[in-house]
Amino acid sequence: MPRIVILDPIAPAGLQLLDAAEDMQYDIQTGLTGPALQQALANADGAICRSGVQVDAAVLDGNRSLKAIVRAGVGTDNIDKQAATRQG
Repeated sequence: MPRIVILDPIAPAGLQLLDAAEDMQYDIQTGLTGPALQQALANADGAICRSGVQVDAAVLDGNRSLKAIVRAGVGTDNIDKQAATRQG
């Protein structure tokens, strides 16, 4: 079962979509930085963020479980796309 971590507050309608999805679990963990963020991402198959979290090379280092990072909103400047690509 895919595990999704929600790193920033998202609209209730978005949570309703996740609730309706079968065979998926999610966990809301906002306000994370540094090692706590790295650990949350290491335990997830996917992550949903907005602009409140920085998904940089340091928090992605060594991550082999994360398959997707989704940005709810406009732009992806808070996601290090090159580091994410290097991690696969």
